[in-house]
Amino acid sequence: MWKNRVILLLVGIALIAILYSLPKVVVDNKPEEITPESAQQGTGFHQSKASPEEHQRVLDFKTQLEKTDNIEKSSIFADSLAEAFRAMNQWDSAAYYLGRQAERFETPDNLEKAGEAYFQAQGFAISQNEIEMLGQQARMFFDKVLVQNPQDLEVKTKIGLTYIASSNPMQGIIVLREVLEVDPNNEMALYNMGILSMQSSQWERAVERFTKLIAVNPENSRAHFYLGLSYLELDQKQLAKEHLLKVKELEKDPEVLANVDSYLEDIEN
Repeated sequence: MWKNRVILLLVGIALIAILYSLPKVVVDNKPEEITPESAQQGTGFHQSKASPEEHQRVLDFKTQLEKTDNIEKSSIFADSLAEAFRAMNQWDSAAYYLGRQAERFETPDNLEKAGEAYFQAQGFAISQNEIEMLGQQARMFFDKVLVQNPQDLEVKTKIGLTYIASSNPMQGIIVLREVLEVDPNNEMALYNMGILSMQSSQWERAVERFTKLIAVNPENSRAHFYLGLSYLELDQKQLAKEHLLKVKELEKDPEVLANVDSYLEDIEN
């Protein structure tokens, strides 16, 4: 039945807040224990399956980065090195080197890149220890961005999301509410507050959040999808059907469409 599938969906939704803003990739990594030191060194949770050519490219960028004291050149080499690590699904290593670059040249751009890299790495972490350590690093750099630009709501929202995945999710909720107080139409905050409402089975509240998000961005297929599921939980099948059909208009992903078709089939039965 559809209710069982909604429950299974929510079981796997714990880190969806962070994954909302990440690129869609498949990571095949074996978890390793992470410590504050390994979080800093970029050696925490990945096990590289890189080719010799990829390893050599990383080595070349490292060498070039260490040799230059020019801020513009070092930024190029740090970005290239991080991109090489991301290509190997080594998100913590990418974050480590962008973090080093931000500590060396503490510009707003470097600080935000470092925070974003640790934010991404947290989204792909596996153990709670990894999540805590990488989120802490992300917040450290994002906090410095906010010192220089307190009005950066995207950065503040991401700070909230790092808490959501941590052992202190209530702090994340507080931060997201603060964002919505300043900008009631903030899409990322609305989306994630809706997800959190679903996780806590506050279905009316989830409907409120996703309805608001769709008013802000009618083309947000994920908002329509989760609004449809929330209406299903409230046994408002016609409204659920309307939004699930809207997902079919907006979404191209065959897996999502197959899932939607399954829900629609159950609604009709």
